Amino acid sequence: VRVREYRRTGERYLEVKCRRASGRTSKFRTAAPADGAALSEALAQLSPEAQRIVEGLTLVPSVSTAFDRITLVRRDGGERVTIDLDLTVRRATAHVALGEIAFVEVKQSDRAASPVLTALAERHVRAHAVSKYCVAVAL
Repeated sequence: VRVREYRRTGERYLEVKCRRASGRTSKFRTAAPADGAALSEALAQLSPEAQRIVEGLTLVPSVSTAFDRITLVRRDGGERVTIDLDLTVRRATAHVALGEIAFVEVKQSDRAASPVLTALAERHVRAHAVSKYCVAVAL
């Protein structure tokens, strides 16, 4: 469960992400108020499935991440690439900046040739499953 804020637009969303048995991830989201105390009202706006996922959980802030994102989309819509830069992690007792690391995610609707994946492979960059949240908690 997370609150995502887009710095450029000021839009805020409450999101619930869930990994399915199939390995795919489902994401549910609704507008989130600027007042964190009103998040329970936002939770009530989520789908019944998302509400079942968080039912009975006590949610407390654990970590804050901030980063700059570049998004590239193939003209035919078959591929989307996000490049997250300048990740900063904040917890109650820690603040870490990972300025030298880029998180690159390639999402494809099919397994077509990808200039981005080709360029990464040529530079011996191999794919790894990673979560910025898990990196943040580990730091």
